[in-house]
Amino acid sequence: MAAAALFRHRTIINHWWLLAGVVLIWNIARGSVVDTSPFTDHSALLAPFGAMALLAGGPISGRLGKWALLWSSGWVVIMGGYLYHSTWRPRPTNAVEIEAALRLVPKSALLVSQSYILPHRGVTDRNWPTTVITSRTIPNHTYVLLNPKVSDGYSTSPILTAWLNIAKSPDKSRVQYHAAGVWLFQLTRPLAPESLGG
Repeated sequence: MAAAALFRHRTIINHWWLLAGVVLIWNIARGSVVDTSPFTDHSALLAPFGAMALLAGGPISGRLGKWALLWSSGWVVIMGGYLYHSTWRPRPTNAVEIEAALRLVPKSALLVSQSYILPHRGVTDRNWPTTVITSRTIPNHTYVLLNPKVSDGYSTSPILTAWLNIAKSPDKSRVQYHAAGVWLFQLTRPLAPESLGG
């Protein structure tokens, strides 16, 4: 839509495109899947900047302006819904223990955890969701932080059970912290993908 508008309305080129371009280049240059996901605080800025570029471009058709507003509003709704479901809705009563466990995880380490915990570590490709257990080999020394008391809507019961079984297996992991239902452990050997069957 934006590209078509540029060709049809030369006056649409303005400073908002520069801001959108900077954000886009910044995300691509960071070079990780997490940082270039549409569901991050960084790349979400592309939608309003792009919409403003269209709207600030002078006389554009009413239909194009309406689509730009709808596009930007749609992103706000999608982002809000995603963040509410994965980050804001869960309210753990054991937040102090979660914070204490997070402090024990080195910044350079891989961390597997639930979606409402990972954002507190920042946006990094060193954060993996608990569902990774079914799809890829997890390296030795990876940290796993679980709070089964609060669901994030993605970590199903079989997934959490599989992780807790690993936490309780001395031949697979070493427990670093356990209090108020919070588990932090480190893998002592690589973990192949598991088939959990639902």
